[in-house]
Amino acid sequence: MKRVLFFFLICVFLIQIAFSSGGYDHGSPVGKNQLQLDFTVNPFDIFPYGQTYIVWSYGLTDKLDFHGYVSRASDGKTDQIYGGLMYCFFQSERLDLSTALGYRQIGTNVDRVVPQFLYNYKFLNGYTIGGSSVAIQQNSSRHIGYTFDIALYIPLDHFIDLPDATESIHFALGLFKPSTSSKIYPTYSIDIKFNPF
Repeated sequence: MKRVLFFFLICVFLIQIAFSSGGYDHGSPVGKNQLQLDFTVNPFDIFPYGQTYIVWSYGLTDKLDFHGYVSRASDGKTDQIYGGLMYCFFQSERLDLSTALGYRQIGTNVDRVVPQFLYNYKFLNGYTIGGSSVAIQQNSSRHIGYTFDIALYIPLDHFIDLPDATESIHFALGLFKPSTSSKIYPTYSIDIKFNPF
């Protein structure tokens, strides 16, 4: 049964690669001295709205992360980099809530990304539902919109043996609404959390 379920997840993963767009983060901190990397690929820029990106989170303390992302858009005009600090202000066995402040650069524009609200609901054996609501201010003054995302995080250690260097690997399937559009796009990512450095 586990092999059938794992095969199904791989098929969904391959379908999601084709439709990948931008995603973001969720409200759980990674923990002091831990690193998490999330990967998404839009192969050969097949889909015009797709992005290839890496999201990182590094735990400065158990509740404060340095996080950000680097993304490459298929149009070649909206490549971006973001960096900021995320603070978890509420943490329980079932729910993590965080806020963050950061800056994003697209070309010569530098946008302030604030306020940010991030959440992660932990409901069953490592499965979670998480995402964010983020306001974007162009050049730190003019509000240009909100991004929203939500994803289901599936723990892959239920299906495969993890490499020694990793604490967890999740496969995320979600939805994303960019700040400049009312369209909602499907997303996916592979999220790898490494053992403490």
